[in-house]
Formats: sequence, structure tokens, C-alpha cells
Amino acid sequence: MKNLVIVTSLCCLMSFPLLASEKELTQQFESNELSQLQINTGVGDITVEVTDASQITVDVTVRGSKSWLFGRTDVSDASLESDIKNGVLSLEVPLDDTEQTWVVKVPRQLAVDLQLGVGSINMAGNAGDISADIGVGSFAAKLAVPEFKNIELSAGVGDVSLQTVQGKTARSHLVGAELEYAGPGEHAMAVTVGVGDATVKNTSL
Repeated sequence: MKNLVIVTSLCCLMSFPLLASEKELTQQFESNELSQLQINTGVGDITVEVTDASQITVDVTVRGSKSWLFGRTDVSDASLESDIKNGVLSLEVPLDDTEQTWVVKVPRQLAVDLQLGVGSINMAGNAGDISADIGVGSFAAKLAVPEFKNIELSAGVGDVSLQTVQGKTARSHLVGAELEYAGPGEHAMAVTVGVGDATVKNTSL
């Protein structure tokens, strides 16, 4: 009887497909005919690095959200979906109940538009125009502030901080905090955080 129970259990286990709680997605895109990169994701983190390469390199780690009853969500079907219209490359991994970690390398002068529900966005280096919208979380960037003609930072509930060209830092800690910078550059930045902080630090040109 015991052997029968063991065999039956093994058969039941073999009848179900193996589930994946984590999946790595990687892809490259040529940027020669692109003017902007758009990323839209729900929960997770986005890191943007500016390089001298002509390709956009995207690495996404997709993890299933954890449930006390069912374990982590199966992410076997996760895929990086892309669409190009009018010079704009749109990327997303449309799978619910996941946490996504994006590491994106973009060429200089390429504009970026980042939409994130919950999590953090980190940028290093100067791309083109920058637009970021975060529901709950944080935005942090280290870049050459003088390359921007306008920088607008706002937080519904939280702090905003901007290091100016002279090395001075302006901060606002009020509910509905806002900061604006006007400079000699050609690019524009607009960052909105619903709940959380937005910080921009100036680096040398």
C-alpha cells in the first residue's frame, strides 16, 4: 500500500508542468531611427545607463509575486513586448502579479519616458529629454545639469532635491513639493512622484 501511495504521488507531480518563479529576458534594439524609448511597468525597479553605443540593450528579471497560499506566481509565459511607432520604441512585460527589475543601456541623445507604478528609477549619465512618472517610490539621477534647459521635479507626498550647476542643492519637503531649474542646455526633464522622493545630482561635464 505504501508503495502504491508513493507511485501515485509521483504520477501526480509529473502530471503538472514545471513552474518558473523567475525569468531573465534580454534583447537589443538599433536606435538609429529612434527618437524616444518608452518603458511601462507596474512593480519593480528601472536602472538606465547612458552609453556611447548605438544599440539599446535591455535586461529584465521577472519574478513572480509571493503569495502565502500559492507560493510565487508562475512567470514561464513572461515575454518582452516591443512596438515602434513614429520613432518611439515602447517596451513592456505585460504579466500581472510580478516584480520586474529593468537594466537598460541607451545611447546618448535618446529621449526616455519611464512609467512605473511602485518602485524606484535610477539614471546615470545624460540621455536626451527625460520624463518619469512614479506612483509610489523614488527617482534618482546623476547627470550633467547644464545640458538641460528645464528641469521640473514634483512629489505629491515626499521630498525633492536638485543640485544646481554651482554645486548648491535646493530642496523642498512640503506636501506637494516642487522644484524647477532653468539652464543653458537643450534638453528637458519632468519627474513626478506620487508618494516618495525625487533627487537629481549634478556631475561634471
